Amino acid sequence: MKNKEKIVKISIGVIIALIMFIPIFKDMNENRLLKTIEMKDLQETISSTASYKYAVIYVDSSEKETIKDSKKEVKKIIDKFKTDEKDVKAYYIDSTELTDNDFNTLGLKKSKSGYVFVANGEILNSAASNIEKKKLRNLVELYTSTGISKDLINYKVAKNAKAYLGLVESKKVTMAVFGRANCYYCQQFLPVYNTVAGDYKLDIYYFDSLNYAEDEYNKIMSAGLKIPASCSESGKEAKLESGFGTPLTLFTKKGKVIDCISGYSNKQNLISKLKKVGLIAEK
Repeated sequence: MKNKEKIVKISIGVIIALIMFIPIFKDMNENRLLKTIEMKDLQETISSTASYKYAVIYVDSSEKETIKDSKKEVKKIIDKFKTDEKDVKAYYIDSTELTDNDFNTLGLKKSKSGYVFVANGEILNSAASNIEKKKLRNLVELYTSTGISKDLINYKVAKNAKAYLGLVESKKVTMAVFGRANCYYCQQFLPVYNTVAGDYKLDIYYFDSLNYAEDEYNKIMSAGLKIPASCSESGKEAKLESGFGTPLTLFTKKGKVIDCISGYSNKQNLISKLKKVGLIAEK
């Protein structure tokens, strides 16, 4: 009799333990899909991507019947872009109780659900949840600085030196980024100015020295453009042909360089600079 009572007590204890651990098991399973965060965690999550780290946040309602499958699919896509050198974090925010202000902060005010791309300590872009999976993969690729598909390119490329130098002589301000495909910081900067070019419908030019014939590229270098002291390696105004670190961004007008950016710039600083030189109108 005592043995039976003991077995019953043990069984009840096991059942109670299982009931208590169900929420924990559920959380562990959910986190294997995407780690759930709340809006109060957003700024900390964004800050965690400083120093060239990346995150994708999936925002959607937990009440959807397909939410688990959707989270699995997002995690699967993001994991493809993880490497030993590149860690891409994946998060989920339940949109059920988000306010209009929350959606606005996430860049999802119109769609109320979607994907938020975070890199280098800031939100770079967002996309509605009804985009095709192929485009989602392409966006993850772009915003983890892995590459860029042709359909996502917003920047422009001058076909030759004559075309660019014609822009330099224009009365309008021209922005051009000089870099190389094998330059780490150039690849970090590309998603930033590519996004800004798309958001503001700007003609931003990119020059990859490896994609031009040497004599053609040298025509640009020897055209007499000056690098302002704030962007030159010597700390003094220097000729473009004397060499420079990449990426180097030059703003030109009427044949002269009027401003510059040396190295990587985040999105907000770039927008501020574009307002300063007049490419984006102040509101």
